[in-house]
Amino acid sequence: MSADNTIVVLSTLTANGGREWRVAHMQAAENLHEDDAAFVRYILDRMFSASAVFTLEDTALDAALELERACGDVEYGVRCVELDVPFPTAPEYVHDCADCTYLGRHYSDRQRISDLYVCKGLMPTVIARFSDEGPDYTSGLCFVGGVGELTEAHRRAVARGLLPAKVSLPE
Repeated sequence: MSADNTIVVLSTLTANGGREWRVAHMQAAENLHEDDAAFVRYILDRMFSASAVFTLEDTALDAALELERACGDVEYGVRCVELDVPFPTAPEYVHDCADCTYLGRHYSDRQRISDLYVCKGLMPTVIARFSDEGPDYTSGLCFVGGVGELTEAHRRAVARGLLPAKVSLPE
């Protein structure tokens, strides 16, 4: 049976015209070359939002080789993909907390789109915002594991070193 998987080293433009790299284990990497910009953004958000951002290609390649070893059976090995667009880092919806770090967009199985955040304020938490309307969000570390968007926000925050892997709630 075909695994149809690869480790992708993604190169995108930076704001100053340079390049930055991200690494992910994924299937169907050829979809990164689709003409549908919204579909490509979906893939970038879904597959690369939790990735570390590398400023040196060699460092990204080292991370890719380490990930390939960790994954075991990778049918197509490591592939480099260069896109001449910036990585989508801007949130869709207004969020006015200065203590929050944007973690990327999330597309739930219910086709609901949300912007994910980690808040490092007085009481750290994860947040999923669904629109520009103030109360249209959900939050709480206590819901990690039960609410898909918050579980994904926690996973991304942990991957970036912004929260510990174990959720500790105040008593």
